[in-house]
Amino acid sequence: MNIDRAAVDAVAAAEEIGLFAGQASANVPHLPLDDVVDGVVAAAALITSTAVAAAPAATSTVEVDGDVPPAAATSSSPITIHGFVIEGIEDVSPHVKRHAIAFYNWLIPKFQEASAQFFLIDRAKYYKIIASLKRVEDGATLASIRPIYPNIHHWNKKYSIINDGVGGRILVSRPGSILPDLNVDSNELKRITYLETVFSDLLTAHGTDHSKGRTLYARLGELVHNVPRDVCKMFTDLCPRCIQRHQRTRPVAGLRPIITNGFNVRGQVDLVDFQSMPDGEFRFLLNYIDHGIKFLFSVPIVRKRASCIAIALLQIFTVIGPPMILQSDNGSEFHGAALSAR
Repeated sequence: MNIDRAAVDAVAAAEEIGLFAGQASANVPHLPLDDVVDGVVAAAALITSTAVAAAPAATSTVEVDGDVPPAAATSSSPITIHGFVIEGIEDVSPHVKRHAIAFYNWLIPKFQEASAQFFLIDRAKYYKIIASLKRVEDGATLASIRPIYPNIHHWNKKYSIINDGVGGRILVSRPGSILPDLNVDSNELKRITYLETVFSDLLTAHGTDHSKGRTLYARLGELVHNVPRDVCKMFTDLCPRCIQRHQRTRPVAGLRPIITNGFNVRGQVDLVDFQSMPDGEFRFLLNYIDHGIKFLFSVPIVRKRASCIAIALLQIFTVIGPPMILQSDNGSEFHGAALSAR
């Protein structure tokens, strides 16, 4: 199993500065939202500063064969993170913008280190695929397009393009059961998103109820095809509202009884000190009870030593057999050399 060290480090750094309410003391109130957001951004920037500095600068507005449109113009200045122009967050609140910065500080190094098989693609590749499929739609053969787009055969099997209703085209995933030369019902298709707009898609699926876990992944999966589960999880892990609303584990009052069913499932052993009233050379009494049926053994012993305990338990186990669980009060006489040597 591959463990994403960047995600682990992001959560660990956030926990170290006390961002997650689940790790907070019961006597400490919730942090204000501004402090939570600033801390999330600081934690994400802290763990990615070295990786981003070492990684080559990327750009999301590279012109490919004249088919990649420029970034959409907005009234607000676009937000650029490590060379990628992020879309869909120009007019959102400052809290959401700082959430986006923390999210992309984790995602972009992961994207740059990943192979070509990574689920997400950048904006340049997105429009490059659309441009290649447009040529196929206009009647060009795959063989004639291949010198310009070497992956056209793979893209033609995996993707399709449909109208967006305003004169543009949207890249969608083609179901495996549908051949490229057949018509596809648009209701069966899920669109493809790209790196620069994945935060906006996640924010829409997150909704006002701040869904997370399986709910967020399922809600997003109904519309978008190529967002993996770990990206959804990190989005909610860095969401300031979700962090603030995170429930703390509260201690349960009272004792919780041990439930044991059957014989020789759990055996409990303890020593009773009779040094003030010895019976000859015997100064201790070992009590062993089967917790399931309350079957008791009492064996007198001379000294409170591991060797004496081991011999007494051996006598009991040769009669009824050893239990699945042997429980004691973890005194020094129960974990000496005589019991742990072999």
